[in-house]
Amino acid sequence: MSKRQLIYILIIIASLAQLLKSSSLKRLLLSSSSSLSIGKYNKIKTLTTSLSLTRLYASTIDKTKNININNDDNINKNNNNNKISPYAFSINANSIINDNKKKSFNDNITKVVTVDDAKKVLKLMKTYENIKYENKDRFWACDTEVSDIDLKTVGPVGNGKVICFSIFGGPDVDLGTGLGSILWVDTLTDPNVMKLFKEWFEDEKILKVWHNYGFDRHVMYNEGIDCKGFYGDTMHMARLWDTSRDKGAGGGEGYSLESLSELLDDNRFAKTSMKDLFGIAKTRKDGTESKVKELPDLKDLQNLPQFRDKWIEYSAKDAAATWFVREMLEKKLNAMPWKVDNKKMGTMLEFYSEYFIDFGEVLTDMERNGIRIDTKKHLKEAEARLVLTSSSLLSLLSLLSLLLL
Repeated sequence: MSKRQLIYILIIIASLAQLLKSSSLKRLLLSSSSSLSIGKYNKIKTLTTSLSLTRLYASTIDKTKNININNDDNINKNNNNNKISPYAFSINANSIINDNKKKSFNDNITKVVTVDDAKKVLKLMKTYENIKYENKDRFWACDTEVSDIDLKTVGPVGNGKVICFSIFGGPDVDLGTGLGSILWVDTLTDPNVMKLFKEWFEDEKILKVWHNYGFDRHVMYNEGIDCKGFYGDTMHMARLWDTSRDKGAGGGEGYSLESLSELLDDNRFAKTSMKDLFGIAKTRKDGTESKVKELPDLKDLQNLPQFRDKWIEYSAKDAAATWFVREMLEKKLNAMPWKVDNKKMGTMLEFYSEYFIDFGEVLTDMERNGIRIDTKKHLKEAEARLVLTSSSLLSLLSLLSLLLL
């Protein structure tokens, strides 16, 4: 390589470094970093070791590998032991089905369909308001099932219909079907049932835990209920515990309730995909069944006798799984130190309680309110800037690749 070529390369790299200061381009780089081969990355890295571009680009690829921010080096250092030993959780989970006469998970589900059912169970729930669980504040895990929404095209704000919800208050709660009762509420058969639970959901003194609170709070708001008493989101807690589980950036197992439930090491919480459970084979033109399955409408799954029992069990499991996952993550975060400038401030559970719970509440408020923008002017200008800077970046990268040949 001639001296002139080297100067050209350095100029291009310096230009790239300036371009990459743009937050939109950084996001572009982040979103496309998976398509860059490790070989090409290492080649660029070798050439530009002392330049800021390398540090920036390396951070977009490697940042999720370091999962011990503010934590001791000996805690989950290389994330080889994500699988949680069953310690207390299988023991606690056993009490969900603690009667030998019960033959299935479904036998421990308290089903609410009518207004009278709702009144009876709300009266029972009220008796647990001042009863702690293992000397801790009582909290209830909640989950919803929603129809009439395509999340690929729209968000939950103003969209979707809650057709049922489930609640689990712990292994010591009996709501009519024995200790560890899981409450399943049908809001499709009689809309008045939902109205009876409005006061319970909006009571700030009743602590509630969710998985992906933003979604559930929005769809409940669509039903005229503004959920209060937010006590935690297991998705947020899991992200704080282990950033390397991120599928997009780290290639990990993700933060779905399904994947987190696997850590409980209890097969009663294992989730089977809805298509495997309820899918109906499509019919070919010749009348034979194909291997492709279609999912019936969720309202049909809830109403039709051939699906209903299995659907109730499928949806009710989520509340119980959320409760036990939250218990697991509490122990994990409580074992992790919260440090600022090497000074221990407490545990990461205390950090979560101090900052993340309020943040989760505010975040859903912001999503609901939205941000007003001038779509006629602002979006067109932003799109034009992005096209221009993206085009410049791609041109510089192409020139750089030619010079490296």
